[in-house]
Amino acid sequence: MLPEHARISIGLDCWTSPFGQALMAITGYFIDADWVYREVLLVFKPLRGTHFGVNLSTTVIQTVTQHEIENRIFGLTTNVASNNKTG
Repeated sequence: MLPEHARISIGLDCWTSPFGQALMAITGYFIDADWVYREVLLVFKPLRGTHFGVNLSTTVIQTVTQHEIENRIFGLTTNVASNNKTG
């Protein structure tokens, strides 16, 4: 669905289930060849350990590589949680 030269923006969302499992979803947003706004779920997966810098970045890198969009990302949106710091 992503046109050949189009850019894609991605959004990250992480949370912990009531059972203590860290989860991550990565959603892609773009305009298709017919100028229709599209949203696609790129990945929804459990994280090993907590959702801090290394775990988040590893999942993002694996996902964009798997979908072959690493050179097509226009923007990335996360929430303002303190765990976004890799410190």
